[in-house]
Amino acid sequence: MNRDVEAWGAPARHYAKSAKQAEAVHANLRWHDAVNRVAPRSADTVGQTVRLWNQRIRNQLTSEIGFQLRGRQVFVRVVDGLPAPLSEKLEHTDALALVALNRSLLKDVVGGTLFMESEWNNVTAAGDGGTAGRLEIRRVRETAESWLKLLEKHELGTALGEINEDVLGAYFYKDSEVRIYWLAIGIYAALYSVPVEALTFVVLAHELAHAYTHMGSDIDGHTWPTDEFASTDIAIIEGLAQFYTEVVCGKLESQMPGALPAFETLLRHQSEIYSTHRKWIGKNERNSGEIVRVSLVECRRSGRKMHRDTFLETVNRRREEILSQPVQPTLFNRS
Repeated sequence: MNRDVEAWGAPARHYAKSAKQAEAVHANLRWHDAVNRVAPRSADTVGQTVRLWNQRIRNQLTSEIGFQLRGRQVFVRVVDGLPAPLSEKLEHTDALALVALNRSLLKDVVGGTLFMESEWNNVTAAGDGGTAGRLEIRRVRETAESWLKLLEKHELGTALGEINEDVLGAYFYKDSEVRIYWLAIGIYAALYSVPVEALTFVVLAHELAHAYTHMGSDIDGHTWPTDEFASTDIAIIEGLAQFYTEVVCGKLESQMPGALPAFETLLRHQSEIYSTHRKWIGKNERNSGEIVRVSLVECRRSGRKMHRDTFLETVNRRREEILSQPVQPTLFNRS
């Protein structure tokens, strides 16, 4: 049965162009200024994190996937501005940029004023309660609540969750170049209350995972032909990148403890496509790395566009094969 494939590298996707053709689209200055007010060193933090973790993440990916670049170059650049898909989603809320990035402060105002109202009688009975009366405190709370409702009305979170392609970073597969959008990372970090450094780590791992699954050579020297890689189902390509990103975050958790929480937080706010890998492998499943690796190798060597359902069938078949293999005797389990 022929099944339509939603290609990862479809021409409409911003990373399907060459890196030069897809220059970052600069958002309204309000978003730029809002990020610089909320987290004024975001650009520096993103750049420093990329420089610190670039090679370490590459080493971990080589270990987990078993592929090597063997002289092939993958460039990583931190760039200004926003990719078009994200810029288009944000342009309708430019006027509320700073308010949106400070949503947590508004929630604190609501909680704080509710507490002040509840304790008003006790405080005034004990002495001077200050210049603001209970009614004025209530008005502040109601104003904060109305601002939060206004943000909900604009449905920024829903709009961002509809984006079905990488916008915090991107792998430009035609140029073997990874681009990291520091402004986009700064926006998401503030919106979802995650550290800029940890989110940068997650984005870098994800984009490098794309590069390694595409360009990395397996033990027989095979890579994924670029046309076949680009035409493969987006759920497979993003699922693989997400699987290895989560693995890398876990393996390097002692060195970057904020990475896994940042990965999970981001995942809750992304489109369903970014959770595909959770359908392949159960939590803490034994041999998960080998199951996904051999499924990836089979997919790369198939010579055809593969549908997400076919890949899931491949994963299930490979799981059965691996789990049915007899356990090799060791010094401790020989009879």
